[in-house]
Amino acid sequence: MSAPERFNFAEIQMLIAFRKPGCPICYLKQESAQRYINSLLHENVNDASSRMHLVSGLGFCPEHTWQLYHSEINQYGDFGGIAIIYGDLVRRIVAGLRDFRTHLPPGVPTRPHWLRRAWVRLLRTSGVVRVSCPGFQPVQLVPTEPCRVCQLATDNQRNNIGWLVTGCANETFRPRFVASGGLCRTHLIEALKVAGEIRPDVALFLADVAAQHLLAVAAHLDEYSRKRAWQYRHETVTQDELEAPRKATQFFGGPDLTRLGGETNRQQGP
Repeated sequence: MSAPERFNFAEIQMLIAFRKPGCPICYLKQESAQRYINSLLHENVNDASSRMHLVSGLGFCPEHTWQLYHSEINQYGDFGGIAIIYGDLVRRIVAGLRDFRTHLPPGVPTRPHWLRRAWVRLLRTSGVVRVSCPGFQPVQLVPTEPCRVCQLATDNQRNNIGWLVTGCANETFRPRFVASGGLCRTHLIEALKVAGEIRPDVALFLADVAAQHLLAVAAHLDEYSRKRAWQYRHETVTQDELEAPRKATQFFGGPDLTRLGGETNRQQGP
């Protein structure tokens, strides 16, 4: 009897991702983002460190703002966490708007833009405003650090690409990757860069697997297109051909980030 295969925790997570459709790195990155959001909603809404990041980032990026919104309504059925988080952030934005207003030079027209600029130049040249006014920029409305979910997901992505390259150096690990959905274009490029520096043999392996996968997708796309022609309408479109447009889209676009929001909006109505 052969000895059982041994993989570390990161490789086991990768093997699980191999069984999911699409790019495994995309899947793990999404999982990392969702774990953080779940943890925030479940137990860290009032956590000082989490709130500090939220204040510095003025919330999250648009993608993860909506992921937070849909996660809370899907898991808890209401918006208790969002009410707390954004109640504070909205008040901070209002304070920034008031501060912005008080620092405007006196009598500056608010619109149109060309008139405001001309008025400020006139005030400066006449000596009424001798130095630039820092408050004229809405600095309190601009985040001082990037989206926290993006930061953690990017760190997770970098680590997982490293683990993928390390795993693919193992001959027993490679067939598992070949059977997966393959890497999207973005993560394929990143993996080739990492592997090219530390394991050229893995870089060649990843490039060959990607080329074979894409050749198969291209062939299925060609057949899908051919069978749409009137003279071939009687030919049955296979499952691989039906899935080829999705696979090509996943390669170029990564995971479909619109699906969760679209499904939730349809359930809730306008």
